[in-house]
Amino acid sequence: MPESLNHTQDPSTLARLTEIADRAKSLRLSDNTRRAYQGDWDRFEEFCTENHLEPVPADPNTVRAYVAHMSTQIDHDGHWRYKASSISRAIAAINAVHRALGYPRASNEDVNDTINGVRRARKEQIDRKHPLLLTEIRHMIARMDHHLWPTGMAAARDTAVILLGFGSAARRSEVGALKLRNMTVNEDGLIITISQSKSDQEGAGATLAIPRGNSELTCAVCAWLHWNRLRHLTTRPERMMALFQRGHSPHWKHICFDEPDVKPENPDAPAFVSVNRAGGLGEAHLSGNALNMIVKRRVNDLGLNPDKYGFHSLRSGFVTQARRNGADTRAVRRQTRHKSDDMVNAYDRDFAPLIGNAVTELGM
Repeated sequence: MPESLNHTQDPSTLARLTEIADRAKSLRLSDNTRRAYQGDWDRFEEFCTENHLEPVPADPNTVRAYVAHMSTQIDHDGHWRYKASSISRAIAAINAVHRALGYPRASNEDVNDTINGVRRARKEQIDRKHPLLLTEIRHMIARMDHHLWPTGMAAARDTAVILLGFGSAARRSEVGALKLRNMTVNEDGLIITISQSKSDQEGAGATLAIPRGNSELTCAVCAWLHWNRLRHLTTRPERMMALFQRGHSPHWKHICFDEPDVKPENPDAPAFVSVNRAGGLGEAHLSGNALNMIVKRRVNDLGLNPDKYGFHSLRSGFVTQARRNGADTRAVRRQTRHKSDDMVNAYDRDFAPLIGNAVTELGM
């Protein structure tokens, strides 16, 4: 058996492997999370320096004092600089640094209670976007100009985005990152491979399935096939003819049983791209903000307040609709990939208050 590696045997090899290990460890967190944590940690270090406190390992009382400090900061407009959610993230960053350095968590129950106390004192509510339910999504899709040029191009993309977001309960970062290779149609329906997500920092991935819809209007498989076909047509007349053949939404027929999925020449191309006013297509992935704006524009067309909705309304809509239709929390979590029932129950409290509520048994 080979001898174990140590400092005396090959320092250069050890240094190289240590560098590789450090780089792999740094990839445990997404780029966005790492950048946010870095800013949070820098501010905590500054606080500790100014107050002659040790940042590592930090005493829980130091962290609790930092929570109190953040809770008193005011911006130029006279508003709280840090919401309770931002304070919670800062504490998560402090704990992450301690974990990386081999120290115990810097926070404890007193720290958590202090954050909750800040939230209660300010009467801060968790900002949950209103869910979009199936009826609203049906109306949203029916209002789009699917058979017209060039608006039909954006309508096809937005329909696919909305139905995929609703049926998969995926996060907007996950949908924005999808490539053509991540999309497959088979006998089960539309199969979506998520490579990496916010809650899957190790990058194990996930496979989500959306079955063929009962209604042609809300069939995610049909919507994907139509959009993918348009994406691969290269001329304006071809795209115009495809829109004309698809027709107006009330007269749609299922195409998911007989139309083959287009095999991409470039499997790494984005699944969803921008559509300009002339019907032309971009080449880059849609950002999370772009996906958010798609939902807001379509919600606004329904006469709803777009400030209350966003792409997350599709994910929360999945949970709410599924629960109202009788799905248990385990079945919901299988698609949403929530780690516990707590988040599902939170949606119940906010948007489906009669689920599991004894008031329905009163016979009133």
